Amino acid sequence: MPKKEGINKTKTDNGLKYYQPVDGPTNRQLEFGLWWVEHRVMLKRILIGVLILIAAPLLIYGLYGFGYYFSIGITEDEKLANTLTTAPAIKHNAIAARSAQSLKTGNIVAFINANNTYDLATAIENPNANWYAKFNYYFTVGGKKSAVQREFILPGEKKYLISFLNAGSGASSATVKIENINWQRIFADDFKSIAEKIKTLADIAVTGIKFSAGESGNAGVALNSLQFNARNNSPYNFWEVDFYILAQTGGGLSGINKYRLEKMTSGEKRTVNIVWPANLSSAQMEIIPSVDIFDTDNYRKFDLGAGQEK
Repeated sequence: MPKKEGINKTKTDNGLKYYQPVDGPTNRQLEFGLWWVEHRVMLKRILIGVLILIAAPLLIYGLYGFGYYFSIGITEDEKLANTLTTAPAIKHNAIAARSAQSLKTGNIVAFINANNTYDLATAIENPNANWYAKFNYYFTVGGKKSAVQREFILPGEKKYLISFLNAGSGASSATVKIENINWQRIFADDFKSIAEKIKTLADIAVTGIKFSAGESGNAGVALNSLQFNARNNSPYNFWEVDFYILAQTGGGLSGINKYRLEKMTSGEKRTVNIVWPANLSSAQMEIIPSVDIFDTDNYRKFDLGAGQEK
């Protein structure tokens, strides 16, 4: 009786290692395809398990959120809606109290010069303790506008708007127009108050005022001489410092002038001499300095020598 051959229990060789691709898939692609077919059921189960692990917490959180809203949230929303509808409205007076108040101007005064010209001036005041302003202004007389000028005013400052050498007559009908106002809120920073800050940074002292009234010549206008000392007591250098020169007679304004010093260094003292053509006999002089301390472009750096600045 012929001998039975033994049963081969080893895994059947799929012969892929002997496969030589021509235009078909590579050996690696075939092996991956075979692996995918053999394991796709297991991979599907793994994917389903991962999705369940992700979805289960989200589902539980969502059910909790809906339950919380229907049990508590609806009541809280109703309370919030009632609070918003019954909240007091912001009053206009409260808003106005925190906003900048308008600049105040006084009566316009005209001063007659020679050659049928006149100067115009009006006092202006900033009533705000914490607002600084820059603006344009011009005068109008008989429908004619003077040159538009740019000016600034510090918090609480009083100064003058001036237009010199206007031709013609009829100055009694003059009006002043202020426009393009740029407001800037000011803070005390390292100072006790804004007033102390202005006093320290804008400390320009005027001393030694000497005025000598001249006699009227053939032109009918006297040539007066004025001298005063100006000292920069502030810790900063400035490109420009203005001085308003007020001639007062009998308690009223009888003339006005404006002088500007440039490149004024901290601690520097200068003597100013002015020849002022105007009829100002027996007038008393008051000089008011004004420096723009809130314009960063008005500050000069300190020259330390050898090309160094600080």
